[in-house]
Amino acid sequence: MTASSGLGTWLRAEREQRLWTRTDLARRIIQAARDHGDTTMPALGHLTHNLYRWERGANGISDRYRLYCADILGTPPAHPGTPARPAPANEKARPGTPIVITIILPDGIDARVKITRPGDPPPEVPGTAR
Repeated sequence: MTASSGLGTWLRAEREQRLWTRTDLARRIIQAARDHGDTTMPALGHLTHNLYRWERGANGISDRYRLYCADILGTPPAHPGTPARPAPANEKARPGTPIVITIILPDGIDARVKITRPGDPPPEVPGTAR
């Protein structure tokens, strides 16, 4: 069973947004497969070529790889290709809609996160004067 070629377009956009090469994504797919006990993955070069074909829409993506890609990209397996999107600036997010924020920090950098809601006072930032 294969998914639509629109999934390949989405996959390429997600990969490029993360600044990953096809080889980077292929390595992540192989690792996700290993993490799930799947030891029957093709060689890195073959999987990289498959990614090229999927992104072009030349071949559909099988359920097996679609699930691994959903795992890697943090998308629910039932709905890859429809990632969470922010509400437009003039709209409020619907209650119960997950909000996904990805921040990639260099190794050795620590960060703190404070979640505020509209109308809350701005958070205090250490080392800044008001």
